[in-house]
Amino acid sequence: MKAPFQRRALRCLLFAVPFGAGPITWSAQDSEPAAGLAREVAFEGAGGLELHGTLALPESAPESGAPAFLLLPGSGPTDRDGNQPPLIVTDLLKQVAGRLAAEGIATLRFDKRSAARYQLRILAMDVEEQNDFLSWDSFLGDAIAAVRFLREQDGIDAGRVGLFGHSEGGLIALHVARDARPGARPWGLVLAGTSGTNLADVLRHQIGLALAGAPEARDEFLAGLERAIEAVLAGRPVPADLPTGLDALFPANALKLLAVELAADPTELAKGVRGPVLLLHGASDKQVPAEESTQLLKAAFDTRPQGSCVVLIAKLTSHDLKPVKGVIDPGFQGDVTPAVMNQLAMWVRQLP
Repeated sequence: MKAPFQRRALRCLLFAVPFGAGPITWSAQDSEPAAGLAREVAFEGAGGLELHGTLALPESAPESGAPAFLLLPGSGPTDRDGNQPPLIVTDLLKQVAGRLAAEGIATLRFDKRSAARYQLRILAMDVEEQNDFLSWDSFLGDAIAAVRFLREQDGIDAGRVGLFGHSEGGLIALHVARDARPGARPWGLVLAGTSGTNLADVLRHQIGLALAGAPEARDEFLAGLERAIEAVLAGRPVPADLPTGLDALFPANALKLLAVELAADPTELAKGVRGPVLLLHGASDKQVPAEESTQLLKAAFDTRPQGSCVVLIAKLTSHDLKPVKGVIDPGFQGDVTPAVMNQLAMWVRQLP
């Protein structure tokens, strides 16, 4: 049962794509939203890295400037549009940017430092350098720098800048929102397909689901997972005798990142966030359990002294918020489920 799991890992597991696994061909893609004006931008991220992205402005905005959202992608080598070409192309963030532009909202989205654009730089590093480059602090620092850059742009209302985080990007957005000083708190926070538990629990869920029909193999993989988690959290090397395929979830150059995400509790971060929150999730999400995650996050947000929390779990919708046509459909293709886009549009219209 090891080989089938390994084949499914790249397709189904949230954190299965290793960083810097090999050279990836990168080419500039059309990043224009469906409406509005967009331009290529660059800004300095954590450690002085030049990050590249798209600033999309609505066609019309008040003299005070347009409200805006920073769009943060999910895990792995994900680009500004929410893609990991050539295997995974969803255009999730590109589509979100287009809908928000139509609603009069500007957006900034950028290529993560793990994306194909930076692969040659990563491959030139040793493993220790890669761990620092791909650490949680680096990704968090990039997001904070992006918020600052967005607030400083002409045509943007610096007092109305929100955060939209998909999957792992939601965890980063939660951290940014919690730590924001009172005068720079997010205008609104959108968490899409974001887990309500730490990464360790997410991986347990994913492996249990992927091997539900093979209990012996499932138990073997889950036992190996626990050994790997224990090693990473203790700062030790991952065991060399893990079941084939499981080792792909613990690349040697991302152990610093994993050490944080395996322990991070999204609900504790949520309790420290102020302001309105929207939780979007697909009922057919095979990577992050929709009901459990939204219930945990909403319960945490509801303990706050201020700030509403709206929840939408869209039927027949994937982790990438796309329609699912069957049991084996990963839900990468097509337009974002209309119910998701409509809820997002209605919610942003009601923000103060």
